Amino acid sequence: MELPPPSRRDGAALYRPMVAGTGTGAARRRGKPADSIKRTMSLVIRKHSSRGATITRAECGDAEAICGLYAQAYARGGDDGAERNYPFPQLLDPDWVRQSISGTAIFLLAAKCDGRVAGATGAVRNIGSPCDRVSECFGLVVHEGFRKLGVGARLFAALTGELADESEFIIAETRTAESGGWRIVRECGFMPIGLAPFAHRTPAGDEGMLLTARVSARAMNGVTRGDCLTPRGEKLRRVVLSASCAVEPGERSVRSGAALPRREGGRVEMRAADSSHIDAFFQGESRHGSGVVAFNRLCGCGTTGVRRFETLVARGGTDGDESACALLTWDHVDHRVRLFAVSAESEAARDALLTELSGVLERRAAGERLVVVVDACSRALDLHMLLERLGFFPTAYYPGLIAGVAGREDAIQYTRILNVGFTGTGDTLGVWAEADRIRRLIEPDARRVDPSSERPNPR
Repeated sequence: MELPPPSRRDGAALYRPMVAGTGTGAARRRGKPADSIKRTMSLVIRKHSSRGATITRAECGDAEAICGLYAQAYARGGDDGAERNYPFPQLLDPDWVRQSISGTAIFLLAAKCDGRVAGATGAVRNIGSPCDRVSECFGLVVHEGFRKLGVGARLFAALTGELADESEFIIAETRTAESGGWRIVRECGFMPIGLAPFAHRTPAGDEGMLLTARVSARAMNGVTRGDCLTPRGEKLRRVVLSASCAVEPGERSVRSGAALPRREGGRVEMRAADSSHIDAFFQGESRHGSGVVAFNRLCGCGTTGVRRFETLVARGGTDGDESACALLTWDHVDHRVRLFAVSAESEAARDALLTELSGVLERRAAGERLVVVVDACSRALDLHMLLERLGFFPTAYYPGLIAGVAGREDAIQYTRILNVGFTGTGDTLGVWAEADRIRRLIEPDARRVDPSSERPNPR
């Protein structure tokens, strides 16, 4: 299968190796030209002043100070600096931050006290299709001299308030070693939706992350919930939806994967992705057609002196042809692979590619820990069963995540952990009962060593 044609969009490598576009939000939906969006945002952003802190859109002159906040928050003793303890080290680069502030795809806020930058946070304005309207928050950080004064809470409330009109679904990943982040998102109306074992390396070590979301009533009520799930997927769905007062979990039929026909993979070719092709994976309303949710999420780039990130294209299919291709990123510090998108001519080609790709990743892991993550549409039951047969297990349930033909559609995050078992998240989630129920459901699967990774010579 040929790779998608090169994209002609400008700024294709502005904030990460893959970019969904340059204009999002209410201004674009109303048909305003892209060069007017920044002016529109400057009018929309309100100043939130309290206790001496003013929260406003970040300016290019704030870039050095913002980078300093991340360097301070994620540094660790010795030579192990923030560059290896934060998944988005580009936020340590003032030039990258200035470009992001000047652009429209990323939205950065700063909290200022007496002219000094005391905190920052940001979001990718839409990681899905124009109809998906999904925003992804990142990087809530406060200077140590201004913590526990409500600065972080006001920052995040301002960010999500500005995203609310243009987003049906807002994603926020929070740390579990510290409770400050998840307490803030909880106060802003976010619900726990999952747990990411071994998500990122932080100053606390190899840390799991709590996945949370704020879902609009329109998206939650617009979901057609007739999809059949696996027993494990259904159990997670019920636990997640029980954390929200918006809907009742209801009943769904379940189906075991035992009857799924086995589809063997052929040879897979994996090579470095050409940035001129990447954007095409995320174009069009059919981007989720393979059953894999094709989101252009924020991912790390731009470290100095550390070979950390790879963006790869894998091509394969049935009978040795190339009728399917996948886009993935590999973070060698976090030991984590995320499958971003799949394009396939048929389900058989998709399954053959994923089956063989799973074996390729086993071999490349070479006995070391590797976490592989993929988001699957709730309608793609055969894909769920394939993933579970390959050693994946559900780790997040996204209600009303994407725009479907007849309404909103749910999605499930699947995770595979190779060669080691997860050691746990600590006890900071114990006081958030809904999050703790999700943790207790997922951690037993995460603690098991993947049986296929124990084979002497994995394929």
